[in-house]
Amino acid sequence: EIHHFPTLPAFVCPVEVKDTPQYGPGHKGVFAVEFIPKGTKFWVWTDRVKAIHHDDLEDYIAREFGSDKEAIQTFLRQGFVLPSSDGGNEDDYFYSNPTDAGRFMNHRPTGKANCGPDGAIRDIHPQEEMTMDYSFHGNPQWYREICAKHGVQTEAEIAQQHTPEEDENTAPVEARLQYLKPGSKAQYVASQAGDAKEATHEGEFIGYTVPIINGRPLQNEWTLDKHGFRLVSNVSIVGDFHDDRQIEEIYEKEIVDLLKTHTGADKVHIFDHTRRSSSSEGRTSKKSREPSAIIHNDYSEWSANKRLKEIMGEEFVNNMEEQYSRFSIVNVWRPICSVVEMWPLCLCDSTTLSVENDLVSVPRLSKDGRKGEIQMATYSKNHKWVYFPRMTPKEVILLKTFDSSPDVNRFTIHTAFDVEHSQDAQTRESIETRTFVFYK
Repeated sequence: EIHHFPTLPAFVCPVEVKDTPQYGPGHKGVFAVEFIPKGTKFWVWTDRVKAIHHDDLEDYIAREFGSDKEAIQTFLRQGFVLPSSDGGNEDDYFYSNPTDAGRFMNHRPTGKANCGPDGAIRDIHPQEEMTMDYSFHGNPQWYREICAKHGVQTEAEIAQQHTPEEDENTAPVEARLQYLKPGSKAQYVASQAGDAKEATHEGEFIGYTVPIINGRPLQNEWTLDKHGFRLVSNVSIVGDFHDDRQIEEIYEKEIVDLLKTHTGADKVHIFDHTRRSSSSEGRTSKKSREPSAIIHNDYSEWSANKRLKEIMGEEFVNNMEEQYSRFSIVNVWRPICSVVEMWPLCLCDSTTLSVENDLVSVPRLSKDGRKGEIQMATYSKNHKWVYFPRMTPKEVILLKTFDSSPDVNRFTIHTAFDVEHSQDAQTRESIETRTFVFYK
């Protein structure tokens, strides 16, 4: 949920305040609306910020809030104390920010926070939460005493209590993703199941280090028609995902039911299952392919319609408009290892993708001679990347790679990426099921 609070003139770039339940019930945070380059001064002092001397603070609280404990605690939590400069008295004052959205900025430790007192300390992408390391704030005795009296932690205490585990659950990671060089001629040659070798890609690629946010705190906000993907809890009764018989007799019915429930589709037709393994040994022994580490989308408009005709037949396609007004291609991506610790899937929020400027249609060749077309992507600073850490087989990502409707998101670029992991991390194994989804 988005909350509308005054931002300007204190904020000099557009931001919005949204619920951040990962910090606890009722918490809110500040999110960038547009790309904010490193070094940008995003906030300036205004007369909205009240400086209250600590000798006058109790009188101010009594006058403004009386005995309203919750209001007092909110007031103290949303204010701050500056550190004292050499010979200065800045830490004699409590600064209250009662009407500006800045009071909702949450803490992250140094190295994870993206904001500092002098501005953005790294590039901040659209819809990324803006956070600051609270430990630089002042923590004088009078501030500690008044906060303790009213049952509130000082900002320095909040910073000290922060644990690495909490940060790991909420903070973005950074990874180098492979984009197509603008103007480069490219071709994708798909690998074959059971081949230890990886797919080959003709063309020039450029690696860009980008932040990839944890999508779990916003799990209920992602949608196929807007963002291109969503995470769904789903338990399968399949005992062995490498058993083709179980896939055909059990899993395919589960997939149809899953997609009808979460998309509202009238018809679902499954046309492909692809197993992947990050281990060359696993690829040969289990007839799997490698995780795809080039940014791509599975279909262009031309290849999506070509594939539809190949699978469903020319007669069905010619008469399709009599029954259905729209079709899409949706992948169901499921881990089949106990937990994904390496090479997770990351997805670009399609609201940050320019179809006209960022996507390049590229020939796709299969080992069996079939010719198709995929999309690769050139870099844009606007791209917002999302992943869902430590996925298990009890959850799936729904990923839309094509939609015939011009009124919704039509393409979703994605890639596997090399996330930091321990030496004994287990091999990533997954199965993705491609489907045609039809709507009346």
